[in-house]
Order: sequence, then C-alpha cells, then structure tokens
Amino acid sequence: MIDNNKRRLDTIKHFYGDENIKNKVPLVIVHNDTFHCDDVFSVVMLSLINGKVQFIRTRDSDIIKTGDYVCDVGGICNPHSHRFDHHMYYFNETFSEDYDVKLSSSGLVYKYCTDELFKKFDLNLEGDFYNYIRNEIYENYLLPIDAIDNGYNIFKDVLPRTISTIVGSFNSPKQNFIDKDGVLDFERYEEEQYKQFVKAADLIKDDFIRFMTKIKSVDVKYFSAVKELVNSTTEKYIISPCIAYTQGLISKIAKILNKDLLFVIYQQPNKFRIYAFRKSKISFESKCPLFKDWRGKRTEDLKQYSDFPGMEFVHSSGFTGQADNLKTAIAMCEYSIKHNE
Repeated sequence: MIDNNKRRLDTIKHFYGDENIKNKVPLVIVHNDTFHCDDVFSVVMLSLINGKVQFIRTRDSDIIKTGDYVCDVGGICNPHSHRFDHHMYYFNETFSEDYDVKLSSSGLVYKYCTDELFKKFDLNLEGDFYNYIRNEIYENYLLPIDAIDNGYNIFKDVLPRTISTIVGSFNSPKQNFIDKDGVLDFERYEEEQYKQFVKAADLIKDDFIRFMTKIKSVDVKYFSAVKELVNSTTEKYIISPCIAYTQGLISKIAKILNKDLLFVIYQQPNKFRIYAFRKSKISFESKCPLFKDWRGKRTEDLKQYSDFPGMEFVHSSGFTGQADNLKTAIAMCEYSIKHNE
C-alpha cells in the first residue's frame, strides 16, 4: 500500500522542493488534465492572499484531502474548510440575489475571501462603498469567468477572445504526447501541463493586478467626488472639471443615484470634448447621440451651423464631438437632446 503522506510529500518535492515544505507554504489542490480560467484564477487569488502557495494538480481523493485549499475538484463546497468545488448536481449558488449565474471555483474563492484579498490591495472600505467596489470587481472580472465556465451563452454572433479563452490556450495539445501505440503518455503530458498552468497563472495575475490598480486609482479614489458632482447636477448633461472622472464611473454613479444623464463634457486645453452615454455597458449605441446633421463633419463643414460657433468635429455615430468653447458644447448637448430621434 502506498503511504498517502509520503505520496503527498513526494509530489510536493517533485514540484516545489524541500524549502516550501519546511516553511509550511499553503497547499492548493486543483484538478489535473485540462485547466480552465476558474481553477487557474483561484490559485492566483490564493497566492495573492497568502503571499505564496504551492499547488498540486490531481484527482486522487487521498491527496485532495491533504490540501489547505481545494478548488474546482473534490465534490465539496464548504468555505469554512476552504473547499471550493461547484460541479455537484445540487450546486446552485450565485454571488448574490442580484445574479442568476452560478459560481465557478474562482467565484467562490472571491465571494468568501474578499476581505483577505482586499487587505492585500490596501482596500480599507466600509458599508455601501465596500459593497459597491466588491460588486464592481465581481461583475467586471469574475462574472464573465463564472458564466463561461458554467456554459452560459453570453455572446451573440461574434465570439470574442476573452481572458478565459487566453488562459485556455495555454493547455498543451494532447496529440503531442501520444506514444507509438497511439496512447496518451499522461505523465509526460501532466509535467508539461504543470508548466503551462504556471504560465497561464502569471498572465492572469498580471492582468488582475492591473485591473485592481485601476479600481483603486479611479473608482476608489474619485468615487466621493464624482458622487457629489452627479448629485448636484440638474441637467441631462454633466460638466466634469476633471478628466480623471471617467465616463464609466460617472455612468455607474448616475445609475446608483437614478440620474438619467445623456452627455458628459470634459474641459481640455483649448477645447471641450463631449461624450454621449451608452444605453448599457455592453452596448455601443448611445442613449442620445449628437444631432444627426452634424455627424461625420469637421470644422469647415460645421461652420454652416452659425448658431453653434466653434464646433470642431462630430463623430459619424454621434457618440462624441468637440467645440472650442463651453457655451457651444452645452448648446450642442441641449440641441441634440431636443431633437433626438
């Protein structure tokens, strides 16, 4: 009989050496064979939380029991014991009642380890602001991973190359490990898969850190100021005193405050840039594009509209335009709202 403890140590030594064992680096178990974005990202989040982790890819139930964390394998979902599988027939958990997409393993890790993850990014948030940022991160980063992993059809006619697709592309082609008898050399395949898993983890880790840096530098930093600005606005357009108040953040806060904003005007050196708000974050269609007769025209062609001196250009779709003075920029918004078709 194989000694399970010895097997665990031999496996860890094979991948990690004696140093990690001596320092009691947390052990994460994920499944072997083909990896997906959710199991890779689970390891990434746990490595960020713990500073360092070691991981084993296996479906051996005896080895699975030895993990400090078990993700996407094992048939158990128990956050208290750090078991994060979602493949059971009875599993129906979502991030909250606001979502109908079932969680994947990474969604589970994020849901139950949010506070630990936030600490690593120095996000000290409370109350409604904590909930807002927590949901922003889930909806924009974790939700697509959950949806794709659980087989939800979230695309129409065009299949984009998503972070899930890119992570999946790191899987080694099995046909490269077929022996002369036409049989898969699984041991050799798994050795290569481990290396590819690490490469995929490095990629998504870099991407997630960039994403979180932007959350901190925009949403967290400017939330209060933008909320105050949006709250004080009585028009259908908003004049932003700061280019750092992104259109996306203004749109999200306007939704929270039930404000139906149609345009934002940004002051830039010697010009005023107008952007129309989209109908939704997944649509490129503007709620109210700039007036149709101006679209696709630049300074010389726009001079014929003498009531709007200083118009410099309007995009062919009407989603953005520009004037050299604030008065005309405001007039462009007001006229477009009045004549919206």
